[in-house]
Amino acid sequence: MSDTWFELSDAGWRRLNQRRPLGALLVEGLQNALDEEVERVTVRLGPERIEIEDDGRRGFAEPRLVYTLFESDKAGAPARRGHAGRGLKELLSAADAARVETIGFTVHFEPGGRRLETTARARGTRIVLERRSGEAELAEARAHLRLVIAPPPTVLIVDGEPVVPPQLVATLPACTLETVGEGGQLERRATWVRLYAATGGAHLFELGVPIGPFPTPWHVDVGQRVPRAGAGHAQEPHSRAELLATLVESLTGSVWYAAQLDGAWVEEAIASGRVSDAAVRAYAARRFPPGTLLSTDATSDAAAGQLGGQVLDPAALPAAVREPLARVL
Repeated sequence: MSDTWFELSDAGWRRLNQRRPLGALLVEGLQNALDEEVERVTVRLGPERIEIEDDGRRGFAEPRLVYTLFESDKAGAPARRGHAGRGLKELLSAADAARVETIGFTVHFEPGGRRLETTARARGTRIVLERRSGEAELAEARAHLRLVIAPPPTVLIVDGEPVVPPQLVATLPACTLETVGEGGQLERRATWVRLYAATGGAHLFELGVPIGPFPTPWHVDVGQRVPRAGAGHAQEPHSRAELLATLVESLTGSVWYAAQLDGAWVEEAIASGRVSDAAVRAYAARRFPPGTLLSTDATSDAAAGQLGGQVLDPAALPAAVREPLARVL
């Protein structure tokens, strides 16, 4: 009788992760270093070999954290990066061979299996990936890595060039959002959300780590783990709706930001039903002329027009926001 229910197919696990973009995989290898607030993380990308190295004072506490799937020493810490001990193993599995050199030991991943050796390394961690990568794939990976917003005092260097963080636009200090807590359970927690100037398309970030494109005018960085959709890496729809609504609510009172609260992302937030009538009313006041009323019947419409009101046909409103706008107009 076996004492376990399941076994993992190395080949299947590799196939699953080799489909992911190289840049997204490499970001997984940065997260432990970013959590330790090291001074320097260096990434070197080549057609045959890729290396990630940091100068941290601490490495992996034990070898199992390097090779055991879902083994993690930060599962119950929502303000630390990563999800359930998967990321590094996903990165390693997408290589033909790899090794993780850390304080006191090195784990080798070779075609014949895995081996562990004791080493004299006294500082930081170095991840070496042996894999063939085309120039287009490497260019995409460089671009993705340059999105990373490293926390001070950490400096991220990609192929010899420091990554310059985007300009901070605003910090929303007390946003209550869902996050992933102990045992993978969702919990609500107060956190910060930072907005950064975006060029070439805005992204959603988790503690400075890019997750994917986001529909806002700014990069949006959440100060805790962002719930993901199942076993995938995209933001969970419920979490997305909550974050968009929080942004609309938080920024409505600001004259400068309120002017930018327009477009499909605001309509998506309002359509979710999570935006208060006060915020919807403020949105309607910006979008429509003063005195705008929704059409009801010919007699009422004529009377409203005589009193200086502007009558709006509900059919002219986006279907997604028709009902909440009807409550406030």
